[in-house]
Amino acid sequence: MFTDRIIKIVFLFIFSTINLVAQNTEKELKLIWENPKNADSIRLKAINAYYPEVVFSNPDKALTVSNLHYSIAQKSNVAIEKVKALKERGKAYYVKGNTDKAIESLKEAIVIQSTLNDDVSLARLNSNLANVYREQNKFFETVKYYNLSLKIFQDNKEENAEADILNNLGLVYFDINNNELALDYFNKALTLYEKLNLQDKIGNIWLNIGSAYFEEKDNNKAIKYAQKALKILESNNNLLSSSDCYLLMAKSNQRLNNSEKAFLFAQKSLELNQNIGNTTKVLDNKIYIAELTLNSNVKEATKIGEEVLPQLNADTDKKIKAKLYQLLYKCYKAENKVDLSHKMYDQYIVYNDSIIKEKSNLSLIKESLNQEFKNSQEVLKKNQLKRIILIVLIFLSLILLLFFYSRKKSIASKKKRDELLKEIKELKNNSNLGLPISTSKFELNRTKIETSIDRKMNETDWNVLNILLDDPVISNKDIAEKAFMSVDGIGSSLKRMYDYFEIKESKYKKTSLIMKAIKLSNN
Repeated sequence: MFTDRIIKIVFLFIFSTINLVAQNTEKELKLIWENPKNADSIRLKAINAYYPEVVFSNPDKALTVSNLHYSIAQKSNVAIEKVKALKERGKAYYVKGNTDKAIESLKEAIVIQSTLNDDVSLARLNSNLANVYREQNKFFETVKYYNLSLKIFQDNKEENAEADILNNLGLVYFDINNNELALDYFNKALTLYEKLNLQDKIGNIWLNIGSAYFEEKDNNKAIKYAQKALKILESNNNLLSSSDCYLLMAKSNQRLNNSEKAFLFAQKSLELNQNIGNTTKVLDNKIYIAELTLNSNVKEATKIGEEVLPQLNADTDKKIKAKLYQLLYKCYKAENKVDLSHKMYDQYIVYNDSIIKEKSNLSLIKESLNQEFKNSQEVLKKNQLKRIILIVLIFLSLILLLFFYSRKKSIASKKKRDELLKEIKELKNNSNLGLPISTSKFELNRTKIETSIDRKMNETDWNVLNILLDDPVISNKDIAEKAFMSVDGIGSSLKRMYDYFEIKESKYKKTSLIMKAIKLSNN
């Protein structure tokens, strides 16, 4: 017990210290951008440094600063800073769950960015827009913008951005219940993130993989990946994704009948979403907590449901409405409030029918997207096959060229060798007096040779020279056998004589050597 208290105190101290450092950083940056005496470039730099600190933890602050950001950029007429302000504004609206406003901001940013001749930055904005379309379940628009961005990132070797798109495509297939394909994309993205050592991105990937395993009913793996993700996401102050981690752990533990853990994690998810101000997720959390409470405390579950009911409006997601009406139907039925239970059931049927229609449409979308994926894979395979055939043809052409070149060179070499041998034969058959001499009787004149090269030849070199006289194209190995010497010894002897006789020929040195010796003997 005492140890637990110590751990809690240490944890609170560390958390307070981290929080204090973050607050100090925020104050320092705020002092910079709020000072009109500072150059606009310095103020904008401070604002851009501030966004990562708050956009996922306090989107309202990010929205406020983005308005100032845009104002300064407009005054300075810096287009790229306008784009940055609109992008961060769209991101903040997305975190808050206001997807329409997010799309509005991003489309405005895209219009400006398209004039700046920067395909990669434009692709990033299209990717952000696809993220929001995904949140709205507009899957065809989502896949369209993701694939558009993916090609640009791959062409420009932007591996970080490529990994983001692969992750997001995985999420699309996760949304349409194609978990096998989703996991394939997640793992491709994970490979790139690990290569680039992007820990914050790895955290989100693990969360996504855990969610896919949850849908596959593998609850232990879902918890395992959620826990791995949470360590990274919390260290990066990503409250939005951390809340999703806690909810995933809650639902997985509920399936494993760990009710206490499920309730604890659900409460933690709710707290984080309340801090962010994400109304949609807060309502979803409260309804889920009420569902967990229903079996043990009907009154408490009813109370939570009735508190949520007035917060529903025309923009509230149909699934949340259906969940709430189903919850209250069960609560009122358990309390024997027949009229209210019937009323809630009727409302539940209205929204559930709408959800069933959406699921039916989702099945069609799933089939269409799966078919589109198969078609793209077939096109990819065909293109790969074409490339392979082209490579093979180029390879075969090179081999043929090499063959004909080698053959031509070999014929030329043989011709030259034959000419040298013919010349040697002619030299052997003619003495210095021009009298015909039998080839077999021709002998090298040692005296004339030594006089011409101005040095005495040792017996080894003389012996080698006479062996060459009999066979000008003999190999070093065969010379060694005839001279009763080593191959290395023959090599040394030939090297000396090439120097003595000033043989420059590189290919037929032995032939040139004996021809020179014959010429000197005939002089």
